[in-house]
Amino acid sequence: MNNKLFIGGGIGYTANVVAKEAYSFIPLQVCVSSILGDKENAPAVGFNVGYGFAANAGTQGGICVGANVGWSFEISQETKLVVGVNAEWQQTKTKVYQEIVFPETNESKLYENYMGVNFITLGAQVAIHF
Repeated sequence: MNNKLFIGGGIGYTANVVAKEAYSFIPLQVCVSSILGDKENAPAVGFNVGYGFAANAGTQGGICVGANVGWSFEISQETKLVVGVNAEWQQTKTKVYQEIVFPETNESKLYENYMGVNFITLGAQVAIHF
């Protein structure tokens, strides 16, 4: 069995909707993957780690880590097309507001803060190994 190891970079797009709020990220990652076997078409596995830049206001980016499995198809002797599924964890912080009412004076004050949020997504992946 002749496994082939690939190291490269990747960029993507993920979108999540929680309680009618949209959260979008553009992950920039280092990717490591391997094609298992020496046939023209073979299984492939991979791992990626990087930073997901927030694509919407009120959200900060954060670390992202993912793993993928798929199938590779030979385009040429040196080039493979890999199609598969990817599971990814995205760390982020989002802006939240809290209003506090002071009972003694019946006045209120609005506080702004950031709350940590974690997203786990499952998606499709297309990669070219050369």
